[in-house]
Amino acid sequence: MLSKYNKDMSSHRSQLLSSNDVNDAWIIVAVSRSHLKSISRSFPDHITKFRVFDEDVSDPSCAPIEVYEQCAMQLDRLIDALFRAEILS
Repeated sequence: MLSKYNKDMSSHRSQLLSSNDVNDAWIIVAVSRSHLKSISRSFPDHITKFRVFDEDVSDPSCAPIEVYEQCAMQLDRLIDALFRAEILS
């Protein structure tokens, strides 16, 4: 499905956010406000790196392919808006 976006995610595996990940990142984007709260509690010294989308993104896990496609389109739109806002601020 992600071939439409020229992305190969075959080797991608979800993983917990680590201290190394946070230290190495210039920005970390949470997909929901509850996710933002969780990472903010876990890494309070890096709170300035954290962002959240303007709307929550539902986890499409185990859903039909159409739900994954809708999620991908939503993420594409939200990522574009977020980075435009970051660049312009």
